[in-house]
Amino acid sequence: MRTINILERMNVYQELLLAIIYRTFNLWSLLDSVYFYIYTLFGLQTLYVAALYINSWLLSGTWLSGSLAALWYIVNRIDTTRVEFTIPLRENWALPFFAVQIATITYLFRPDLTRVKERMSLLVVFISTFLFSLTWQFNQFVLLLQSLVLFALDCLDLVPSRKVRSLYMIQASSLLLVCLLQFINTMILGSLLLSFILAAIIAQRL
Repeated sequence: MRTINILERMNVYQELLLAIIYRTFNLWSLLDSVYFYIYTLFGLQTLYVAALYINSWLLSGTWLSGSLAALWYIVNRIDTTRVEFTIPLRENWALPFFAVQIATITYLFRPDLTRVKERMSLLVVFISTFLFSLTWQFNQFVLLLQSLVLFALDCLDLVPSRKVRSLYMIQASSLLLVCLLQFINTMILGSLLLSFILAAIIAQRL
């Protein structure tokens, strides 16, 4: 008889965490478990909109642009998200963290950051990248596209190589940590992202 380890095969750590919170704090006396799950996911979309707002503000330098970006997302939510009619999709968990990661990287590439701000930004990037990777099985393909863009920007000397290298290390360490949590998932170890990051770091040294 073969036993399937669902934590190895599926990205369900978020449901496990919600179940622990639900039972630990006796929330069943206040809210049905299904609604607790739904409200948590809808609440996470607030983080998504907030990250879009901040990222647009950072890029444009005005809060008006941030407001327009958030408004665009809300008005066109049928075309930008599937959370309204397919709630438990992995992407609905992951994309808010990815939006936070992008907004933080935008801030990280500012030229006038102090060392403390830079380290705090890298910490936020690591946490958001890890959570994004943990909650969605297709994370490695999105991060591969991101690393390709970072490589191109680095080759064109548009961003500091040191910061790009730090982002490479964050991507790789997040993926390897998820691999450990998923009981050495071989699909992660054989991903194109890890191969590309290794090649990109070697290319930087040459």
